[in-house]
Amino acid sequence: MASLFDSAEREPFHDRVWRRVDLPEWDRRWAGLSPAARRRGRRAVAMVTCRMSALDAVFKAYDIRGTVPEQLDAAMCRAIGAAFARYAGAPRILVARDMRPSGVDLVQAFTDGVTSQGVDIVDLGLASTDLLYFAAGRLDAPGAMFTASHNPAQYNGVKLC
Repeated sequence: MASLFDSAEREPFHDRVWRRVDLPEWDRRWAGLSPAARRRGRRAVAMVTCRMSALDAVFKAYDIRGTVPEQLDAAMCRAIGAAFARYAGAPRILVARDMRPSGVDLVQAFTDGVTSQGVDIVDLGLASTDLLYFAAGRLDAPGAMFTASHNPAQYNGVKLC
Protein backbone atom coordinates (compact mmCIF):
# COMPACT_ATOMS: atom_id res chain seq x y z
CA MET A 1 0.00 0.00 0.00
CA ALA A 2 1.30 3.47 -0.84
CA SER A 3 2.30 5.87 1.90
CA LEU A 4 0.16 8.98 2.31
CA PHE A 5 3.19 11.07 1.35
CA ASP A 6 4.40 9.14 -1.69
CA SER A 7 4.81 11.26 -4.77
CA ALA A 8 4.88 10.16 -8.39
CA GLU A 9 7.30 12.97 -9.32
CA ARG A 10 9.66 12.78 -6.34
CA GLU A 11 10.92 10.37 -3.74
CA PRO A 12 8.58 9.86 -0.77
CA PHE A 13 8.34 12.83 1.59
CA HIS A 14 9.09 10.68 4.60
CA ASP A 15 12.49 9.64 3.22
CA ARG A 16 13.56 13.29 3.06
CA VAL A 17 12.09 14.89 6.12
CA TRP A 18 12.30 12.55 9.08
CA ARG A 19 16.06 12.82 9.62
CA ARG A 20 17.42 15.92 11.32
CA VAL A 21 21.17 16.33 11.41
CA ASP A 22 22.83 18.00 14.36
CA LEU A 23 25.46 20.61 13.47
CA PRO A 24 28.56 18.78 14.76
CA GLU A 25 27.69 15.70 12.67
CA TRP A 26 26.81 17.95 9.73
CA ASP A 27 30.19 19.70 9.93
CA ARG A 28 32.02 16.36 9.97
CA ARG A 29 30.08 15.12 6.91
CA TRP A 30 30.68 18.28 4.87
CA ALA A 31 34.22 19.19 5.95
CA GLY A 32 35.77 18.27 2.57
CA LEU A 33 33.42 20.39 0.46
CA SER A 34 33.90 23.93 -0.76
CA PRO A 35 32.27 26.74 1.26
CA ALA A 36 29.66 27.29 -1.47
CA ALA A 37 28.71 23.59 -1.47
CA ARG A 38 28.47 23.60 2.35
CA ARG A 39 26.15 26.64 2.23
CA ARG A 40 23.90 24.92 -0.32
CA GLY A 41 23.84 21.80 1.84
CA ARG A 42 22.99 23.73 5.01
CA ARG A 43 20.14 25.48 3.20
CA ALA A 44 18.83 22.07 2.12
CA VAL A 45 18.87 20.77 5.70
CA ALA A 46 17.19 23.96 6.92
CA MET A 47 14.50 23.56 4.24
CA VAL A 48 13.91 19.91 5.20
CA THR A 49 13.68 20.80 8.89
CA CYS A 50 11.24 23.63 8.13
CA ARG A 51 9.12 21.33 5.97
CA MET A 52 9.00 18.75 8.76
CA SER A 53 8.11 21.44 11.29
CA ALA A 54 5.33 22.66 9.00
CA LEU A 55 3.91 19.14 8.74
CA ASP A 56 4.26 18.54 12.48
CA ALA A 57 2.34 21.73 13.13
CA VAL A 58 -0.75 20.71 11.13
CA PHE A 59 -0.90 16.90 11.11
CA LYS A 60 -2.61 15.89 14.34
CA ALA A 61 -3.72 12.49 15.65
CA TYR A 62 -7.14 12.51 13.96
CA ASP A 63 -7.11 15.36 11.46
CA ILE A 64 -5.10 18.08 9.76
CA ARG A 65 -5.59 21.62 11.06
CA GLY A 66 -3.82 24.93 11.50
CA THR A 67 -4.04 28.66 11.00
CA VAL A 68 -4.71 29.88 7.47
CA PRO A 69 -2.48 30.81 5.63
CA GLU A 70 0.43 30.65 8.10
CA GLN A 71 0.30 26.89 8.73
CA LEU A 72 -2.24 25.58 6.22
CA ASP A 73 -2.38 27.06 2.73
CA ALA A 74 -3.51 26.20 -0.78
CA ALA A 75 -0.20 24.58 -1.75
CA MET A 76 -0.33 22.21 1.20
CA CYS A 77 -4.00 21.37 0.51
CA ARG A 78 -3.13 20.62 -3.12
CA ALA A 79 -0.40 18.21 -1.99
CA ILE A 80 -2.72 16.62 0.59
CA GLY A 81 -5.38 16.15 -2.10
CA ALA A 82 -2.96 14.46 -4.48
CA ALA A 83 -1.56 12.21 -1.74
CA PHE A 84 -5.03 11.28 -0.47
CA ALA A 85 -6.19 10.41 -4.00
CA ARG A 86 -3.21 8.07 -4.47
CA TYR A 87 -3.61 6.57 -1.01
CA ALA A 88 -7.37 5.97 -1.31
CA GLY A 89 -7.17 4.40 -4.75
CA ALA A 90 -10.86 5.17 -5.33
CA PRO A 91 -12.42 6.44 -8.57
CA ARG A 92 -14.03 9.42 -6.77
CA ILE A 93 -13.59 11.41 -3.57
CA LEU A 94 -16.26 13.40 -1.75
CA VAL A 95 -15.46 16.84 -0.39
CA ALA A 96 -17.43 19.24 1.82
CA ARG A 97 -16.71 22.37 3.85
CA ASP A 98 -18.08 24.38 6.73
CA MET A 99 -18.84 28.12 6.77
CA ARG A 100 -15.26 29.36 7.21
CA PRO A 101 -14.29 31.85 4.47
CA SER A 102 -10.95 30.10 3.84
CA GLY A 103 -12.74 26.84 3.05
CA VAL A 104 -13.60 27.81 -0.51
CA ASP A 105 -9.97 28.31 -1.58
CA LEU A 106 -8.67 25.32 0.37
CA VAL A 107 -11.32 23.01 -1.11
CA GLN A 108 -10.45 24.27 -4.61
CA ALA A 109 -6.75 23.53 -4.03
CA PHE A 110 -7.55 20.08 -2.60
CA THR A 111 -9.80 19.41 -5.61
CA ASP A 112 -6.98 20.41 -7.98
CA GLY A 113 -4.66 17.95 -6.23
CA VAL A 114 -7.19 15.12 -6.41
CA THR A 115 -8.07 15.70 -10.05
CA SER A 116 -4.36 15.90 -10.97
CA GLN A 117 -4.26 12.20 -10.06
CA GLY A 118 -7.12 11.35 -12.44
CA VAL A 119 -9.70 10.98 -9.65
CA ASP A 120 -13.17 12.54 -9.81
CA ILE A 121 -14.51 14.90 -7.12
CA VAL A 122 -18.05 15.04 -5.77
CA ASP A 123 -18.36 18.48 -4.14
CA LEU A 124 -21.07 18.41 -1.46
CA GLY A 125 -20.62 22.13 -0.85
CA LEU A 126 -21.50 23.67 2.50
CA ALA A 127 -22.28 20.72 4.78
CA SER A 128 -21.79 19.24 8.24
CA THR A 129 -19.20 16.61 9.11
CA ASP A 130 -22.03 14.17 9.82
CA LEU A 131 -23.41 14.66 6.31
CA LEU A 132 -20.02 13.93 4.76
CA TYR A 133 -19.59 10.79 6.89
CA PHE A 134 -23.09 9.63 5.90
CA ALA A 135 -22.44 10.31 2.20
CA ALA A 136 -19.09 8.52 2.34
CA GLY A 137 -20.74 5.43 3.80
CA ARG A 138 -23.80 5.56 1.56
CA LEU A 139 -21.80 6.15 -1.65
CA ASP A 140 -18.90 3.90 -0.58
CA ALA A 141 -16.37 6.63 -1.33
CA PRO A 142 -13.60 8.30 0.67
CA GLY A 143 -14.21 11.88 1.76
CA ALA A 144 -12.57 15.06 2.99
CA MET A 145 -14.31 17.54 5.29
CA PHE A 146 -12.83 21.04 5.52
CA THR A 147 -13.49 22.31 9.02
CA ALA A 148 -11.59 23.26 12.14
CA SER A 149 -14.51 22.27 14.34
CA HIS A 150 -14.51 24.29 17.57
CA ASN A 151 -11.31 26.27 16.83
CA PRO A 152 -11.40 30.04 16.15
CA ALA A 153 -12.18 31.45 12.70
CA GLN A 154 -8.53 31.86 11.60
CA TYR A 155 -8.13 28.05 11.73
CA ASN A 156 -9.18 25.50 9.16
CA GLY A 157 -8.46 21.85 8.65
CA VAL A 158 -9.29 18.58 6.94
CA LYS A 159 -10.88 15.42 8.29
CA LEU A 160 -10.31 12.46 6.00
CA CYS A 161 -12.52 9.39 5.98
